[in-house]
Amino acid sequence: MLRTSATPKETDVTDIPSALSPIAATAAAILAGINLVVSGRREHGKWAREALVDAFMEYMGASYVAGHACRVAIDIRRGEQDSADIPTLRQQAQVAHDTQRSTMTRLRLLASADVVAAAELLHEHEHRLVSLAFDAPSPPDDDAWAVNYARLWHARDQMIRMARRSMRLPATADIVHGRPGRT
Repeated sequence: MLRTSATPKETDVTDIPSALSPIAATAAAILAGINLVVSGRREHGKWAREALVDAFMEYMGASYVAGHACRVAIDIRRGEQDSADIPTLRQQAQVAHDTQRSTMTRLRLLASADVVAAAELLHEHEHRLVSLAFDAPSPPDDDAWAVNYARLWHARDQMIRMARRSMRLPATADIVHGRPGRT
C-alpha cells in the first residue's frame, strides 16, 4: 500500500524546527531585554561614579587653592613678601570658595551623607583659615596658624577617607607633601 503523506513520525521531526523557532526568538528577546537592563544599570553606575570622582577632584582642588592663597597671604601680612598680591590672593580664595559651593550641590546629589558632612567640615575649616589670613586685624602667630592649618589638613584627610569609603576603594597612604610640619 502506497502512502501519499508523510508518516506521523516524519511530520513530528519536520515540525520541530518550526515549533522551536518562536521559542528561540522569545528567549532571545528576553535575554536581550535582561542585557539592556543590566548594561543600563552598569552604565548608570559608571556615570555616577565618574561624576562623583569629578566632584571630589574639583572640591579638593579648590581646597588646595584656597589653602595656598591663605598661606601666602599670611606670609605677606607678616612682612615676608610684597603686600600688593593680597587682593589677588583674596580673589583666588573667593573663586575656590565659589567652586566648592557649586561642587557641594553635586556632592549632595551624588554622595553619601558621610561624604557631604566631611565636605562641609572641610569648608568650615577653610572659612576659618580665610578669616585668619585676610580678615583678622593682624596675622595669626605661628601657633594659631599651625593649629588651624592642621585642622584643615585633618578635614582634608577625612574628606578623602569618606570619599574612598563611599566608592568602596581601599585605603591609601596619607598625603605628606605640604602637610603642616613637613615640606
